[in-house]
Amino acid sequence: KLIEISKAVTPDGNGINDFWFLKNIERYSNEVLIVDRWGNEVYSAADYNNENIAWNGRNAYGKVLPAGTYFYVIRLHGEKINVVEKGFVELVD
Repeated sequence: KLIEISKAVTPDGNGINDFWFLKNIERYSNEVLIVDRWGNEVYSAADYNNENIAWNGRNAYGKVLPAGTYFYVIRLHGEKINVVEKGFVELVD
């Protein structure tokens, strides 16, 4: 696998899993999309990097989302890479 995708986010401010960690994603041009169970977009970003561009369990307006299962699509682009990863992440309060 090109990246390792964390399965949970616990944005409680304790410094552990406060944001969604995608190991090695900074190596690739990328697009990240997260939707709720109804397919509504709750987060999207280009060039996700686990630092200043990272999902912390909030929507685009800064509101904390309810605990539950969210679904993602991650697109990785490169000179010889065009990969799509799909799955789910748990938001735990």
